[in-house]
Amino acid sequence: MRWTAWLVAGSAALIVIALLYTLVMFVIGSWRAPRRENTDDLFFVLLVPCLNEEIVIGRTIQRLLEQRRRNLAVLVIDDGSDDATASIVEAFPRDRVWLLRRSLPDARKGKGEALNAGFRHLCQSDLLRGWPSHRVIVGVLDADGRLDAHALDEVARCFGDHRTGGVQIGVRMYNRDGGLLARMQDIEFASIGRLFQRGRDKLGSAGLGGNGQFTRL
Repeated sequence: MRWTAWLVAGSAALIVIALLYTLVMFVIGSWRAPRRENTDDLFFVLLVPCLNEEIVIGRTIQRLLEQRRRNLAVLVIDDGSDDATASIVEAFPRDRVWLLRRSLPDARKGKGEALNAGFRHLCQSDLLRGWPSHRVIVGVLDADGRLDAHALDEVARCFGDHRTGGVQIGVRMYNRDGGLLARMQDIEFASIGRLFQRGRDKLGSAGLGGNGQFTRL
């Protein structure tokens, strides 16, 4: 039975470590980071990967263009859609809304592949001509994502520190009143996730979640 005792002891140790880690992150995460000065000399590119998102993509782009940032563009990555996603995107002004169309067999290999294609496109094309890469901030949003009106201003303050390489904003569920599952997910994002991110900030790191994340190009 000795192995059973070791198993119990090991499990107990892991639980204690997890609880201590949570407690430490809670304590240091409750400290607010100092606010930084606003910066206007950043160019934001918002990557929006899409696969058959004709129902939501138009409203999403419109809301993003309403952000109060002068230097802002939206790059929609159409990952092989066979609905009207691409045509809806092409109806927007092309100086602010860019479309990258991916076709099979390269398309439909997952969100990560689509985002990597978007990053390569930004680096290899002339879309950002004249902008040094360290002044370009690339954000990632889901096709049905919504940004708070002040979100990019807050992100810009963080990138006002030249040492900052990545920022993860808070994520909430806008349909949290629609059912228990959405409500529980919203509680997770709003409480545990937020505290852990603040704790990571104090440690000089951030957990990037693939939705609401921002990095220097």
